[in-house]
Amino acid sequence: MGMGATMASRTARPKNGVTLSGLLNALDGNSSQEGRLLTSNNPHALDDALTRPGRVDKRVHFGNMTEAASRSMFMRLIGRSALAHTAAFTMADMEQYATQFADKFPVDAFTPAQIQNFLQGCRGDPTRALQKIDGWLLQHHVKADSTDKSVDSEGSSASIVSHTVEVEETEKLVNGGGAAKVG
Repeated sequence: MGMGATMASRTARPKNGVTLSGLLNALDGNSSQEGRLLTSNNPHALDDALTRPGRVDKRVHFGNMTEAASRSMFMRLIGRSALAHTAAFTMADMEQYATQFADKFPVDAFTPAQIQNFLQGCRGDPTRALQKIDGWLLQHHVKADSTDKSVDSEGSSASIVSHTVEVEETEKLVNGGGAAKVG
């Protein structure tokens, strides 16, 4: 849908019961909030009314995982839990495991969500994560190459940011830690 979309198409009720008009009301209406992030795996397919200037202040590309981001995510999702719940591991162990984990990934092949989903399944167990990662990579790399629907036409994931987000802070979050400031 573009700028020339008819009013009927904007208010037609799809199977899920959400209309573009209703969505725009939720974003801009009396009860809307500032500092909201909107994401899309295909931002170019969104209606122009949804992504107009003023509603979307910045567009930030969130690409696939880097080695540093994989290492950082391992430390946050596995390392913290392992260190907090057992004395069997040291910080040096966790850093070594995180490096081994990150070294296994092909460059720019997986989204943060894919790796997070894998790590959450390991329930804070670094040895389990390292034992299972090779099989997971074999299973999912083929899918990432041929059937992954989470990429845009240029072959990488993307997001749209609504309202002000400090881009440098967002990039730090994606590439290795910290929190993005929204406001």
